[in-house]
This record gives sequence, structure tokens and C-alpha cells, in this order.
Amino acid sequence: MKNVLVIGATGFQGRAVVDALLEKKYRVKALVTKQERAMLPPEVEITLGDLNDVESLKNAFKNVDYVSLVFPLIFNTVQLMVFARNTIETYRSSAVKRIVFNTSLPLGGGG
Repeated sequence: MKNVLVIGATGFQGRAVVDALLEKKYRVKALVTKQERAMLPPEVEITLGDLNDVESLKNAFKNVDYVSLVFPLIFNTVQLMVFARNTIETYRSSAVKRIVFNTSLPLGGGG
């Protein structure tokens, strides 16, 4: 069985990913903040953490084959770049096979 970590699982797009994965019988793990815990189906494994904290990301990436990442809807390019660097650093030191990254936000550099 494939194990998928969903980062952004409690947002509109992330929750749709969670629901689609569960429907296809994937094992789903969600990285959530403390205040988001109650917003997911009971079959989703919850791991607490956030994109600012590399150690919590490393914990979340354990025993995961794939990661679905949807950044929070914030418009702070500097903060989004920190999230991106932390995620890439964690990915490089993990056994995760692939990350699917979805954002409609600019990540710096401009057009």
C-alpha cells in the first residue's frame, strides 16, 4: 500500500487530495498544526508540525512514499521561500520517491 503525506490537508485543495487518496485506498498522513487536528477524517494519520520546522518535517516524511504539498495561502514571498527550502532539505534526506507541489502563488524572481 502506498503511503502519502499531505501537507496542506485542511485547506480547500489539500482536503480534495485527501479525499481522493482515501477513495483510492491510499494510506494518508497529514502534517497539521495543533488547531487543525479535528478537521480531517478519522482514518487520516495526523502528525503535528509546520513548514517552518525542519525537524517536524523530517518526522512527517518518515514511512512515506509520496508527498502532496499545497502551500498555505499567504502572500509573503520570503516566508514561502523558507517553506520551499525546508521542504527540499527534508526531501533530500528522506526516502520519499516524489513530491507533487501545487501552488498558484509566486515564489520569487518575478516574470
